[in-house]
Amino acid sequence: MTSIQEKTDPTRRPDWDARVLATPGYSVFHSAGWHKSLSESYRYHPCAFTIRGDDRFLGLLSILEIRSAFTGRRGVSLPFTDECEPIGRGDGVVASIWEEAIRYGRQAGWKYLEIRGGDGGFGHAPAYSIQKFHTLDLTRGEQHLYSQLRGSTRRNIKKGVKQGVTVRISRSRSALDDFCRLNTITRKKHGIPPQPALFFGKLFEHMISRGEGFVCLALHREKPIAGAVFLQFGTESVYKYGASDPAYLNMRPNNQVIWEGIRHLVQSGFHRLHLGRTEPGHTGLLQFKRGWGAEEETKSYYRYDFRRGEFVSQKAGARIPFGLVERCPLPVLTAAGNFLYRHVG
Repeated sequence: MTSIQEKTDPTRRPDWDARVLATPGYSVFHSAGWHKSLSESYRYHPCAFTIRGDDRFLGLLSILEIRSAFTGRRGVSLPFTDECEPIGRGDGVVASIWEEAIRYGRQAGWKYLEIRGGDGGFGHAPAYSIQKFHTLDLTRGEQHLYSQLRGSTRRNIKKGVKQGVTVRISRSRSALDDFCRLNTITRKKHGIPPQPALFFGKLFEHMISRGEGFVCLALHREKPIAGAVFLQFGTESVYKYGASDPAYLNMRPNNQVIWEGIRHLVQSGFHRLHLGRTEPGHTGLLQFKRGWGAEEETKSYYRYDFRRGEFVSQKAGARIPFGLVERCPLPVLTAAGNFLYRHVG
């Protein structure tokens, strides 16, 4: 088999997804649709480093370059992404790609290159941060998955049903708009600006409308009270975003939304559902995810600092005061999100 090492743009290659799907270790976030959603929303520049064979990638490191007048120029694999580790086969493949990415980043004047995932690929390099991940094996079937739920999780699913909460699965733009309204409320509650509407529009255009995702909405008397966005690619799926109206949390609609999403994915033949990353100190979210009977893993993020010429660890940074953000009017918070997100990816 002949092999070619190259730098390429995943958003401009019609053969990208087929090659990724033939490469062991791929995820939803290696897909062209996810690259397009991010790059077109935030004006990031795709630059993937690959070693390709005749019909597949022997190695792949996917990066989006951020060029910001406020936060500098750097490479991230990938911004706003739980994990997008280097994938490949054969000794030395990932190392060879990594060397090429470092060479390019140095020439491009990057501050750093951040890799989200890839344990074991960087020798004894220190981790920039540590994250918890939870994955469900969907091939075990709906009945087995339900039996593995924590008792309180099962009770919460039943509680919503008893109170008349129904769940609708959709790939329509109107369903995504309903989710976005709930997402704005939820992000404000947590002291975080909502993602730009443009991003969700691109997510719909490049993934959901193409069968690579769906929206799960919980409704009470036809009013959306909770929702989730699931993404899918090949046999992999991800629970990416969740939101709810705090006035209805006593009905536990979030549990119903996730369970119906799981059932839909099982019936559609997907192999795994990834529940996303969680910071080790976020005990409440960890407790919630552990209630689904998922396998828990610890993974590392890595950051190579070009000025120091070495991998670095994360330092404690300033945080936005939650109370201040919560008191911001929604239009102000939305405007802040539209401006900030492309600079902080």
